[in-house]
Amino acid sequence: GEPQGELIALQVRLARADADDVVLPERARVEAGIRSLLKAHAGTWCARLLSITPAIFTFRRGLVEHAAELNFASAEALLDHAPLLRAARVKPAAFHSLIMNEASSRFEELRFEDLSIDIQQLMRLEERLEGGRLRSLDFEAPFLDDRPPHRLATWPVAVEHFGVSQKAHKGVQLGATFLSRFASAPKRDRLRSLRFERLDFGRVDQPATLFALESLALIDCQLSRQFGNLAKIVTAMPGLRSLEVQKDRITLDELAEVVAACPEMRRLRLRSLDLESVEVLLPWARTLRRLDLMGNPLGEDGAKRIIETEWPHLMELRLRTTRLKVQTKSALQARFGDVFS
Repeated sequence: GEPQGELIALQVRLARADADDVVLPERARVEAGIRSLLKAHAGTWCARLLSITPAIFTFRRGLVEHAAELNFASAEALLDHAPLLRAARVKPAAFHSLIMNEASSRFEELRFEDLSIDIQQLMRLEERLEGGRLRSLDFEAPFLDDRPPHRLATWPVAVEHFGVSQKAHKGVQLGATFLSRFASAPKRDRLRSLRFERLDFGRVDQPATLFALESLALIDCQLSRQFGNLAKIVTAMPGLRSLEVQKDRITLDELAEVVAACPEMRRLRLRSLDLESVEVLLPWARTLRRLDLMGNPLGEDGAKRIIETEWPHLMELRLRTTRLKVQTKSALQARFGDVFS
């Protein structure tokens, strides 16, 4: 068939499998087909867009949907020729052109990288994006003081995904009220996903309930263990289906509270938490589709418990195997087949 039609079919197939947590036996062949088509035709397909403005374009579902290193001064002309372009990665040099250009409000996904932002810039960005089409917003920002993050907590911009990250623990501490004020702010009914990376919360007040939230990621965040903060957070998210926690210390008692609060977990990534046993996670065995325990010192007993347990829907399992015997590794391979890595 026509090359771009083939690309659409392959990328849509892959996206649907990932969204539905369905095993795709021919995944390697599909991914190879996508790479081959892009290598052969992406230059031709992007030629008109590149004549408008230099950028790095990415295809999703067979069409240009994402741009990086984009000058937003050319956004209107670009969107006229690529009406499905909806996502952009924004570097500091492009920030001014974004807030000055009305066409920026037509983007649905924005990720700001390496952006040192003050309160005045944040307020101007808020004015530009409010009332637009924005669905997903990520900040990678070394905040200059504590005002921008506290302004972010009460942003009246309705999004489905919201993320804040730093490259290192050098920013301000967000404080106990950040999440509670964030959850209580207007226009949170659309929120489906939260991601925080390398942020210092300290103690966390009980946030308001986020009924629609399905995904939470806390990557290398500093939470006070004294107050049971993780359990407190997820208790306010009764619809949580995906949880990622990395580089934190968590007690088994607190993890048991998390399991009890979120009985329908489908995707779980607990990395580098010093877990030596999976026993506390077994109530989730009936619902989990993806389980990632990389970086945890699970030994022979933990691996054998995984092998003995029924996981009716599990399609992906990731474990650190350096401490396991060859026989145990083979048993894991036999039990889980290609989903083990």
